[in-house]
Amino acid sequence: MEFKANVKYDGTVAEVVKVLMSRALADARAQALGIADYSFESSENTAVTRFTVEPEGMPAKVKNFMRTGLTAAITAALDPVAHRISHKVKLQGVPAAITFAIDLTEDAGKTRADFTGEVKVSIPLLGKELEKQAVAEVAELLAEDAKLVNQQL
Repeated sequence: MEFKANVKYDGTVAEVVKVLMSRALADARAQALGIADYSFESSENTAVTRFTVEPEGMPAKVKNFMRTGLTAAITAALDPVAHRISHKVKLQGVPAAITFAIDLTEDAGKTRADFTGEVKVSIPLLGKELEKQAVAEVAELLAEDAKLVNQQL
């Protein structure tokens, strides 16, 4: 199921890109989510965050499908010319996939981030419902994440 959302960041595009691709933001996100088991690697235009979440830390509906926990790898690839960061989320332990892109536009020293993406859940009979639930929470999750980004700016 596709989704669209947008948030505002309190910095220029260059400042926002630096934060979005940073270890400091990965650390802040992990702390906010209570994730202790994670790693972060980066190169010039790529950042990869890997983490593990045990089933006990998941909502009840998800826990039923995750007997061994969830391992995720989130790869962010920056196109510095287009001011776009494309993300691929690889999940192990749950039959789902997430892809999204962030298009950044500067406006009077602040940055608008337009998110477009897709959530796919491959569970017979329940997949579409779980996709709807996930997409319904995107705006709230991004607003909370924008607070973390703005704290780093």
